Amino acid sequence: RIDPYVMPVRTDPVLQRVVEEAYDQVVSRTYVNSQGYRIMLSAAYTGRRDQAMDVHRPEVCYPAQGLSIKRSTWEASLTLPERELPLKRLVAGNGERHEPISYWLVVGRDVANSATSHRVATFKYGLTGRIPDGMLVRVSSVDPDETRSFAMQDAFVRDMLAAMEPDFRARLLGAL
Repeated sequence: RIDPYVMPVRTDPVLQRVVEEAYDQVVSRTYVNSQGYRIMLSAAYTGRRDQAMDVHRPEVCYPAQGLSIKRSTWEASLTLPERELPLKRLVAGNGERHEPISYWLVVGRDVANSATSHRVATFKYGLTGRIPDGMLVRVSSVDPDETRSFAMQDAFVRDMLAAMEPDFRARLLGAL
């Protein structure tokens, strides 16, 4: 369920302006399960293709907010009933804050798991004369135990997708 007691972190005004210019819609929520474990969700959508998704990638966004990257990005995969969902994972934080992060990008109908696949998908659409929309979906948790954190994030994503209408779920998975 949504945690009504957690307020979104206020972003630096300059960074907030960049995000507002880059995206048409951004949804940020914190969810809590019955054991009190919190997962943060952010979904950023743009109907135009420019450098928007590059700006909001956690590798760029977190340092811009003053958090360091404690463990660099690596590729992972989440097994879903429909398919494998390619993810990017990294760990950010400062001092005692340890925030494991999982995310994926959707470009048009494609999930782009790397900078190269992101550019290839964009180029592919460009060849057809279409400008794809894009979405970045990020889940994270503040937890020093990375194994537990990623397992909880995986369970959250599976539960979230299972609770969605099929059309919206397909959209988040890169298919219209």
